[in-house]
Amino acid sequence: DHTERIAPGLSVSFEVIFDARLVTAADTNRDGFHDCIKITSEGQDVELWVHAMLPRPQLQLQGDLQFGMVGVDSKPSKQLQLTNTGQLQAEFKLDWDKSLPLTIEPTAGTVQPGSTTTISAKLAAAEVGAITGELVITIAGRQEPYRQSISATVVQQSYDLTDTSNAAISELNFGSMYHGEAVTRTIAVVNNGPAEARYDLSYGSKADMAAIAATEGDGPSGDDQHSAFMRMARIRAKLREE
Repeated sequence: DHTERIAPGLSVSFEVIFDARLVTAADTNRDGFHDCIKITSEGQDVELWVHAMLPRPQLQLQGDLQFGMVGVDSKPSKQLQLTNTGQLQAEFKLDWDKSLPLTIEPTAGTVQPGSTTTISAKLAAAEVGAITGELVITIAGRQEPYRQSISATVVQQSYDLTDTSNAAISELNFGSMYHGEAVTRTIAVVNNGPAEARYDLSYGSKADMAAIAATEGDGPSGDDQHSAFMRMARIRAKLREE
């Protein structure tokens, strides 16, 4: 206790010093130091609360492991960012259901104050179906771990051929035609899968396609169907002449 007298109209000041050098290893399990300074006078009593917080790791987790719809045999990847905005390094450890077709690296490590660690997750989708799970990120000194849900829907890559009315077709029927008449039919290749797909068009006999490949570069150039049609017509005209 310390008693002072203050004359009317005057003020007095005092210092409160927290000496962090006296903090021991046993104190690191505390959330901080808290005390109360009581100022008692004839008119009223005043309480001044004093708090001193220990340095702690402060982590922020960004990103997710929601892979969405993926194709069979695809290997999509995701990344999580673990940032330490606190003043103490953070040690972490990852745990998840190892039966899931999921590879995560690194599985443990240390995040220094002011730095970021990238966690990479790669999914190996080998079978059609739903994939669900949870990634648990345990932080040393923190009671509650971070939890990140894992989900993916694995589907088979499939394609459809449709006409201008979006009806599925399996053949291209030009119907009855007059000699010399040109009729155009438009079809669409629809990719029903979640991934980009490449396709090739082939028509006529194998000999015709081989002849087109052998004469690539003669006459009209380009990869559109009109150029290919002209090359085919030119080849067949040559064959009739022979």
